[in-house]
Order: sequence, then C-alpha cells, then structure tokens
Amino acid sequence: MKITGELKAITEKFYTAKQSGEQVKYLEVLIQERGDDYPMSLVATVFGDKVENFLKFNKVGAYGDLQFNLRAKESNGRYFNQLSVFRFDKVNEETPAPAKQVNDDLPF
Repeated sequence: MKITGELKAITEKFYTAKQSGEQVKYLEVLIQERGDDYPMSLVATVFGDKVENFLKFNKVGAYGDLQFNLRAKESNGRYFNQLSVFRFDKVNEETPAPAKQVNDDLPF
C-alpha cells in the first residue's frame, strides 16, 4: 500500500525484545497527505536495520511516497493492526499550474 504526503513526525528509536531475548530497534513515523479539506494521516513503524537508513536520509518535512505493509497481530486474545514501512521515496511536491484565463468578448 502507498500514501503520498509529508513526514510530520519521527519518534526517537525504541527497542523491543523478541522471545529469543535479542533486542530490535524500531521507530514510528507520522505522514499526512496535503491539499485536501480533510487530509488523511497515519502512523507507521520502521523496524530493524531500516531504522538507521531511514533516519540518515529522511527528516521531518520531507515529502514523498511512503510504502507500507498492513499486518494484524494478536495479543492476549485481541487483534491489532500494524503498518510496517518498507520504503520511502522522496518526490518533488507538484504544485498545480494556475488556470489560464480566457479573454473572450463573446456574449455566450
């Protein structure tokens, strides 16, 4: 899945423990669409080795395509959705060209 928008926030790195006892890095990013009356926004998670590269090449305010996988996880009999980032491609923000005014002297 993909959403195009602006990175509004990037959390600090966190660590979580696997059942094997090893720690895994992760962080969360907030991205919001632009140009709509009601812009969609979502929070997605970056895991593992991708954390350092994401922080190295992306800053708050960057505009681009965030590609993510949607997964469901079970915990204590309840299910939760998880959005996992697998790619962020920066794009130039395209501004729409102003509409041309037609100057006609026709009455209709």
